[in-house]
Amino acid sequence: MSSPMENLEDIISNGLVLDIFEAEQALALENLIGINAAAINEQKFGNLFGSLQVILAKCFILAVTRLYEKPNSRYQIRSIPEALNVLEKYAKEFEIKRKSIVISKLEELGYDAGELKKMSDVNLTMKVVKYFSENLPKSLISEAGMPKALDALKTIRDKAIAHREAMEVSGLKIPSYAKIDQLIDLAIRFVIIVGNGYLGINYEIAGRYFHTSGAKRASRSLRRLLVKAGVLQDVS
Repeated sequence: MSSPMENLEDIISNGLVLDIFEAEQALALENLIGINAAAINEQKFGNLFGSLQVILAKCFILAVTRLYEKPNSRYQIRSIPEALNVLEKYAKEFEIKRKSIVISKLEELGYDAGELKKMSDVNLTMKVVKYFSENLPKSLISEAGMPKALDALKTIRDKAIAHREAMEVSGLKIPSYAKIDQLIDLAIRFVIIVGNGYLGINYEIAGRYFHTSGAKRASRSLRRLLVKAGVLQDVS
């Protein structure tokens, strides 16, 4: 049986980090295709890249919704709510490896550093749990008239991706990219605080999430390919 720390590391390393990477990679590729749609269509590649956009949308919808999946009593999942459950349930067993990082990150979020430094590891852990529990995406509202961003993504996943329900799905709208980015940014913030602080793994370099650059590598390669094919102009 794995320890709480091993369980937490599994959720972050084998779950959250991979889903954030998939989401950022798919969004970067989809965005590249979208902003260059006119040039792509002019070269008669619209059908190909339109199909790729559909595939990429399914990819980032699945990845983002997995990040926030609620714990299930029937099987263990790797999500932020599941990680929060582990932190809260076993708070007394966690030793914060890099306490100064957790304190500095919470200070950036508006907490008083002086008060945080006086806290035990247990109380500091509960502060982390409290912050993320209160800031889970129930408050992320998208454009007027649309449901909450995460709810919208889950509806598309459940009714048009995971199952093909006997219903009209053309009216299901993907939230704005700004709202999806907020969902990803919150997950990155969690990985940086908990991954760096509790696991001792550097997920942030010079103020930037370590894996974001790698996730965008595919879109940079696609752009170079389109330039070589004469679809796009070289602006470097």
